[in-house]
Amino acid sequence: MYGYSSKEIIGKSIQPVALKDRPDEIKDILTKIKAGEHVEHFETNRVRKDGTVFPVSLAVSPIRDIDGAIVGTSVISREMAKHE
Repeated sequence: MYGYSSKEIIGKSIQPVALKDRPDEIKDILTKIKAGEHVEHFETNRVRKDGTVFPVSLAVSPIRDIDGAIVGTSVISREMAKHE
């Protein structure tokens, strides 16, 4: 969907796929995740590796270790149809 190979993107920051004119968007989502919240159906735009901008709906959840500590983030991106 984003044009990156798994080697290029897994374990890396999501920042390259975010729009540069929305600098706080990822920070705001991560603040919610750090508080243990889930973010569902967050509609925004993302950028493919080739620079194409497209609409997505995101579901973001914390990943917890065996002791319940948040150790990562799971993001499910769904491409949405463009409304013309």
